[in-house]
Amino acid sequence: MAENRYCDIEAFLDTIPQYAGESGVVRAGALLEELGHPEKTLKIIHVAGSNGKGSVCAYLNRILIQHGFRTGLFTSPHLVDVRERIRIDNEMVSKSDFVQAFDRVHSAAKRLQKKNITLAYFDWLFGMALLLFVQKQADFVILETGLGGRLDATNAVQNPVLSVITTISLEHTAVLGDTLSQIAKEKAGILKQGVSAVYSAKEPEVIHVMEQTAENAGVPVLEGVTPADYQITKNTGKCIDFYCIMVIIRMIVFLWQQELFIRRKIAASL
Repeated sequence: MAENRYCDIEAFLDTIPQYAGESGVVRAGALLEELGHPEKTLKIIHVAGSNGKGSVCAYLNRILIQHGFRTGLFTSPHLVDVRERIRIDNEMVSKSDFVQAFDRVHSAAKRLQKKNITLAYFDWLFGMALLLFVQKQADFVILETGLGGRLDATNAVQNPVLSVITTISLEHTAVLGDTLSQIAKEKAGILKQGVSAVYSAKEPEVIHVMEQTAENAGVPVLEGVTPADYQITKNTGKCIDFYCIMVIIRMIVFLWQQELFIRRKIAASL
């Protein structure tokens, strides 16, 4: 019975459009309110960027797990199973937990419909993920943006413990803009007043956008990552982004300094 229900839910989710009328941040904000703001009880690390954000999420997730923390990881897209997007300690959530979270979001979605707010596919999974992270008592949640940053559904989270922006490149230009500066502004839209941030950039125009946005928003920025922070020791003819390694180090140092790693040693992971 449970297996059949899960399959029915998968089929239902596949019918939901990827895009809806309002921006993702507006839709998700309304959803979080309907759900009782589960994000407010979580320590969330919000990650955006064009390149390396998936690697940053994966590395940080692994380091936290290795040091005894329970993690919630929300990424996209999935390859085979939709539950790949929602992980507890790097394991997909169970089908029964997935069904229970879906039911709560489904009820909230019906209430929102009466307010003329229709959720997109990503919004459903985002809401389900946060509910499950609260239910499983995750110590830290690593939240990867879906598209861009400023208008992304994940940006409805107003209380992250850290904002992270990896390297910027030209991508989704029809939506985010056709210059590095325009795209950087969209990514920098995740920066929140009073929430520390770390970014990785090498292009002067991107660095300028990050520094200006952070200053205007009153965001304390950890030292940015530049080409001087890394050295290529081996070239196999394949592309490896070393910037993400330095971003990880910056994040770990920040969390340690903020005593979120109380009595935990992290040196062995670096």
